[in-house]
Amino acid sequence: LTPLLKDHSIDHHEQIAFLTSYGPIGGRSLTAITPDWKYTYWWYGNDEFEPTEELFHLTKDPLEMKNLAQDDSQTAALKDMRQRYDQEFTRLKNNAVSYNRYRKYTELFDRHIPWQKKSAPKQ
Repeated sequence: LTPLLKDHSIDHHEQIAFLTSYGPIGGRSLTAITPDWKYTYWWYGNDEFEPTEELFHLTKDPLEMKNLAQDDSQTAALKDMRQRYDQEFTRLKNNAVSYNRYRKYTELFDRHIPWQKKSAPKQ
């Protein structure tokens, strides 16, 4: 840790996860982040919207204004970030504690289960 405190420019994470498990149910998510990319799977759906993916190139678009998930030129990046998301999801699944409903997110954040089959809490 000392080198990071002395030199903030050192790259120290290949990827990290960001989990939001509070607030409105539709705003809860799991995100995989690398120095260049951010991928979020928004799992929730209802009559007004469906689950969706977001992919942002953080170094080119730091304000996250252009979602590249549907951009055909970003297929390789999307595939890579989906795999990274799945790694973080597996880590969550293997390590989620049983209290405070964290285990529930091992179903909700699974991007391979359609939202209609998830037992989501009411909004």
